[in-house]
Amino acid sequence: MIVITPESSALQAPEEWNEQYKEKDFWGQDKYEIGRRLSALAPEERTPEVIAEIIGNTTWAQSTACDECGLYCDVVVSFENFSGYAFMLCKDCLKNALAEVNKEKEKVK
Repeated sequence: MIVITPESSALQAPEEWNEQYKEKDFWGQDKYEIGRRLSALAPEERTPEVIAEIIGNTTWAQSTACDECGLYCDVVVSFENFSGYAFMLCKDCLKNALAEVNKEKEKVK
C-alpha cells in the first residue's frame, strides 16, 4: 500500500521518466535531455510545477483518478496484488469500504 500525491509523484518523476525513456536511440534526443534535466533536480526542487515545466505537461505529477469512483483526487492509496496489478482508492472510497467491512462484521456477531 502506497499513498500517492502530486508531490510524491513529482519526487519519483525523474526515475520513472528515465525508466520509460531509457532507449535513447528509440525515443530520441529530446526525451534524453528531459531525463537529464529531471535527474539534475535535487529532491527539494522536484515540485509538480517544476516537473511540468521541464516535461511540458502536468501528467507526471498531477492528481490521480480513484479506480472506484473515477474522481481525480490529490491523495489516493495504491494497492498492488501479487501479480503486480495496482488499483487506487481515494479517501472517501476507503471510508466506504471500511464501513462495508464493519457492517459485515456486525452481521456475523
